Amino acid sequence: MPHRDELEAAQQRIAALEHEVRELKEPMPPAVEDATPAEESSGLPRRRTGRALIGFPLFIAFLAASCALGQPLCGRACGAMTSSTEPAMTALRACPRAHQLLGDDMDWGMVGCSNCEGEGGGDPLNGGCHSNSNWQMPVSGSRGRGSYSWGFSQSPGKSAQFTGGHVTMANGENLSIGPNGCD
Repeated sequence: MPHRDELEAAQQRIAALEHEVRELKEPMPPAVEDATPAEESSGLPRRRTGRALIGFPLFIAFLAASCALGQPLCGRACGAMTSSTEPAMTALRACPRAHQLLGDDMDWGMVGCSNCEGEGGGDPLNGGCHSNSNWQMPVSGSRGRGSYSWGFSQSPGKSAQFTGGHVTMANGENLSIGPNGCD
């Protein structure tokens, strides 16, 4: 079997050359003193765990940054995409004091918390069911920012009506908003 010996020798030489190429491209850390001769002579690269130790914290940092940068967009997206929030913004824009505090370019804010909760009830046989919802979303403009809380109610057989709300500015000032603007 003279060819078999030549094949094994060629395979060992190829493995040794591949190892040398990897070392030239990226130097490996010095060999550990306790390495067995079988590990050193196999021609296979040693396993490196340093990348995993660096990669995991980088992944966690990337995930946290994605959440921190993406979360503020949620409030604005909810406000812009929900047709039931438009009457509240229309009433806010009808208030001259809101223009003084927030600016003429007021809109749903990019930063802040958004909440919505609703409830319904009543007897469908004696007057029908009614419902109401309470919203809280950030608002901002070129002059300031704040948190806008408002409510809707719906009587049996009627469409939902904006019932009013209030804006708490970042500086602590409060502003009451009615269905037609400032209260």
